[in-house]
Amino acid sequence: MTNYTCYPGHRLCSDSCIIYFNNGRYSWCELYEKQKQYVYANEADVLNVALFGMTAKEWRDKNPNLDGNIRDYTDILHLDVLANLENLNAEMIMSEISQSERIVKLNNTAKKQLELLKNNSSVRRLEKMDEQLKLE
Repeated sequence: MTNYTCYPGHRLCSDSCIIYFNNGRYSWCELYEKQKQYVYANEADVLNVALFGMTAKEWRDKNPNLDGNIRDYTDILHLDVLANLENLNAEMIMSEISQSERIVKLNNTAKKQLELLKNNSSVRRLEKMDEQLKLE
């Protein structure tokens, strides 16, 4: 295991950490933040593909006149299923299931949950409340 001095009094002890050499010093930098953003966006797209059948970019390309993202324009039912998929995806990541396998499992789960919840009275009530709020 390699030790890198990142800033005074702190050391990193990981061969997989991202470091940046700047003016003779190793330090955490924008590269680490960009990698975290990429990983988050990539995982968000795993969920988007599993539930909506497209990535965020594909949705934006199909809807150039809309601001925001696909999740801003979806219904309560899909948001409910999305929350469930986020939890399931986190569990599968911790179990080290590959991304390709996760997409298949998440898609199958999404289909089942959408079918089960589409006629659920609680979800319908939430959708009616949401519609009323939009009208106000």
